[in-house]
Amino acid sequence: MVSLLRERLRKELHELIGEYSRKMDVEPGKVYVRLGRSKWGSCSSRKNLSFNLRLIVVPENLRRYVVVHELAHLKHLNHFKAFWELVGRSYPDYKTARMELKHWWRVVELNRYWRWLEGRE
Repeated sequence: MVSLLRERLRKELHELIGEYSRKMDVEPGKVYVRLGRSKWGSCSSRKNLSFNLRLIVVPENLRRYVVVHELAHLKHLNHFKAFWELVGRSYPDYKTARMELKHWWRVVELNRYWRWLEGRE
């Protein structure tokens, strides 16, 4: 089951990454989809992007925001002003998206099915 969800999400993320990497003039390295318990996504200093499988359950607009956020880290490995300006150019409503993602994290965290997928039940 996890592998099917991972492949479905990976396909969608690759499309979003292609779309936004051109707009943001960035070139990511490898892209990973993992079953994580602490973050929606991350960007390494080697320009590799990791995304949480939990993104499969959030609305598409929030997946877009996470992709933009991680792609912005390819230019700024921090959350300083220039980083948020870059995010805002590609996803103007990022503040609302951040609040909504906090809600979704709680929804997924409390869901027994996801705890089972993660091996916690």
